[in-house]
Amino acid sequence: MRPADPGTVLLRIEGMHCSSCVLPIDEEVEEIPGVRSAHTSLRDARTLLQLDRPGAAHADELIAAVERAGY
Repeated sequence: MRPADPGTVLLRIEGMHCSSCVLPIDEEVEEIPGVRSAHTSLRDARTLLQLDRPGAAHADELIAAVERAGY
């Protein structure tokens, strides 16, 4: 098994109900400096983030972005 990329963050998301829930989360999180990309999966109830470098975004910023999106 390959170790996780240190520039990758996985967030569990609660409260998503449909595919329309995904885009607002990705948009909010991608606004944070240091976040290269976000991919939210409704089926898996999680968001996979790719950062510019390990530690490029603080956990509190990521969580606040998800909360701004309503989750």
